Amino acid sequence: MLYNEHLFSNSFEFGVDEINEEASSFTMDKYVPVKTGDFLLAKYIPSGKFAYFGVITSQEDEKISCKSLLSLADSEIPTARVSGDNYEEHIRRLIEYYLLNDPTKQLKDILDVKAESATSHSYQATDTNKHKLSAYILNGFKKYNVKWYFKGIQNRKIYTGIRAVNESIYIKDNSSEFSDWDVFVQAPGAGNENKLLIVDKAMKDIEKPIILSTWYLDEENNLTQDGSKENITKPTVNLVNIYDQTAEDKASYEDVAKSELKGNTYSHEIKVNVVRNAKNLNVETIETGMFATISYKGKIYKSVLTAWRISSDKEFVELTFGNIRSRFMDYFEDNGG
Repeated sequence: MLYNEHLFSNSFEFGVDEINEEASSFTMDKYVPVKTGDFLLAKYIPSGKFAYFGVITSQEDEKISCKSLLSLADSEIPTARVSGDNYEEHIRRLIEYYLLNDPTKQLKDILDVKAESATSHSYQATDTNKHKLSAYILNGFKKYNVKWYFKGIQNRKIYTGIRAVNESIYIKDNSSEFSDWDVFVQAPGAGNENKLLIVDKAMKDIEKPIILSTWYLDEENNLTQDGSKENITKPTVNLVNIYDQTAEDKASYEDVAKSELKGNTYSHEIKVNVVRNAKNLNVETIETGMFATISYKGKIYKSVLTAWRISSDKEFVELTFGNIRSRFMDYFEDNGG
């Protein structure tokens, strides 16, 4: 639904969380009739910069609640093993098939989706399964830092893109603009393995496994085959991938390692508040997926921004880095995805 007047909200709580989808809400200066499934675009005052885009989920008097763009994909799809050199185009095709080409979704004439980068990918599920399309896309955000995002509205059409985020920020705890630090790092363990054994599916003897390749995830979130590196957390915890050498579409060992281990990158949670008018960080330009170098108590953390939130009753923006709030290995259990 399109309104030809500007609406104002002095009471709001909104943001984006790529791990735990949270609702956003805006209390308008007057009542406007909306429907579930309508879209809401919020801008900052006075800059006019884009602040938030969401799908309306409910309305109570002047208060409107929304969820993110990704909520459009909260429908199940069948999933199977797949690999390729363009994950973004892969996701675009899924959105096109399951959302745009389905007339009952009513999105074809109002939603445009473009792939804007190309990232190699490997989804190593051993069996055909089912998952929500939104969960499948979020799994890719965690492994490849690729996200589906809102770009703008033109001629009554919503333009979106799928891209790998490459922007980066630097945060240090010696600035008064940052406060209320909360840092938690999860050691390797179940669901957070840092060593991968790629094993031949044809092996017959458990005492003599056919190990085709071995990979490690170091503390800098890099893959390596050198287990002697000092920045590999030890003792390591193993993860095993059963590799079918007879498969026609078999992925490279490195792609398998990216799929299996990179999902455990950023196994920490770092929360910090930043004042809205910060000079060291423009809060109006932050976005999830930004890489972050965080200096806290003399230690450097390589991380990624996975959530931010703004409330009208607070003079700061809540930032969350890392991805362990909801273990994806539990949320997206797929025997190899």
